[in-house]
Formats: sequence, C-alpha cells, structure tokens
Amino acid sequence: MLLPDGELTTAAEQERFTLANHGRGELARGAIELCLKQGGIAMREADWVCSPLKTCAN
Repeated sequence: MLLPDGELTTAAEQERFTLANHGRGELARGAIELCLKQGGIAMREADWVCSPLKTCAN
C-alpha cells in the first residue's frame, strides 16, 4: 500500500507477481515497485517500507 499523508492511493498483492498464494518469507519487491511507480516516487523518498513477513525499516 502507498499511503501519502495517510491516504491510501495504491495497493498491490505480491502474489500477483510471483503466482504464489503465500509468501515465502521474502520482501514483496514486485508490489513495492508497483506502488512506488504508481505513486511517482523513488524508494529513497519513502519514509517506511513494511511487509508482514519482515521487520519494518525506514
């Protein structure tokens, strides 16, 4: 999900990119890249990147 200023603008499920129903403990790179691209921002501009399978980092 992309939440600029707390408002949901973009969301994606990683399984759409991997065709796997359940995550295998890896970061959702495809979903992250899509959300950033749709939002028109670069990774370095993101304050947080979170995944339910990984510890959040900023």
